[in-house]
Parts: sequence; C-alpha cells; structure tokens
Amino acid sequence: MPGEGWKKLPRIELIPIPEDVNVPEDIPASEVRIPSTYTGHDVEYENEEGKPVNENEATHLRFTGIDRRSDIVVGPVKPEGMIKLNLYLNDDEMPVVKEEASNVKSKILNESYRPL
Repeated sequence: MPGEGWKKLPRIELIPIPEDVNVPEDIPASEVRIPSTYTGHDVEYENEEGKPVNENEATHLRFTGIDRRSDIVVGPVKPEGMIKLNLYLNDDEMPVVKEEASNVKSKILNESYRPL
C-alpha cells in the first residue's frame, strides 16, 4: 500500500535548545528551536570560522544528528540566517557519516526554518 512506510518514521518536533547547553550571547535562545533528533548527542562550541573553542569564546553551536550523517549549526550565519543545516554525502551523493564524507550540502535558514 503506497505511503504505508511513512507511518514508521519518527515524529520530529522542534524543541528549545537544551538548558544544559551554554548558549552564546549572539544566539536568541528563546526564539531558536532545534529538531529533537539533534539533542542528547554531541554539542560542539565553535567560533565564526567553525573552529572548536571553549564555551566562553563560542559564537556558534553545532548539534550532531542521531545518525551522524547531518548536523545543525546555530548562530549568526551570513547573509541573515541563524541556522545552517549540513548533510554529509559520499561521491555517489548518498548520506554518510561526517568522517566518510567527500561532499557537504548546506542550507541556511532563519529562526523559523524558512530558507533565505
């Protein structure tokens, strides 16, 4: 029956940034929500260049997805975004974990998850 497999997909809801995460000042934490599949896993603190820093120097947060094939960066993103969604791909354009990726597709979104 067409569409029957969709019933097995998990429901993904947008939730606030977890309280145990130190949120940089540049991020409007009360406005930004992240997909539930990106919480409870790796959180990395980064500067504007995407380099790891301690949480006191961070301007961005990187949340890794459950399957490690995508991550979401929260923080000021040019031109006027607040969220950058990254999907890691191999040479055949199939999603793979970040360490095995040869290509990255990214999408910049605002706080409401609308593309810019």
